[in-house]
Amino acid sequence: WQRREPSVGPVCRICPSGSVCLTANLTQPTQPEGHYLLQTGVVWTAYKCIPAQKCIATEDPTAARCAEHFDGEFLACSRCAPGYHLLKKTCEKCGEPRGLLLGVAFIVVVIVVIGTYYTCNS
Repeated sequence: WQRREPSVGPVCRICPSGSVCLTANLTQPTQPEGHYLLQTGVVWTAYKCIPAQKCIATEDPTAARCAEHFDGEFLACSRCAPGYHLLKKTCEKCGEPRGLLLGVAFIVVVIVVIGTYYTCNS
């Protein structure tokens, strides 16, 4: 692939292992499914995603890199996006915390009943 350097013009770079550079004169490598490309300066590094479905194939690795609901801000799409949690190999939307609210409400009712019992019997 090529990168245009301001002082010297186009400079050829080696295609990083784990990426795809099939077309001549690319300005950046493309990201195949199962890999995450990260650019540091002019150097691209490919990381393997586990499981592979987390990282999507894309011609623009600076844009969308991760499967739906995975967070591209973290290396190799290793975390779910805010509001999602990891369930097996996919990110699922977080539900309402009904169980927690019902549990707290139950404990409060039990404390009130016990408190009322002791207040009335003393």
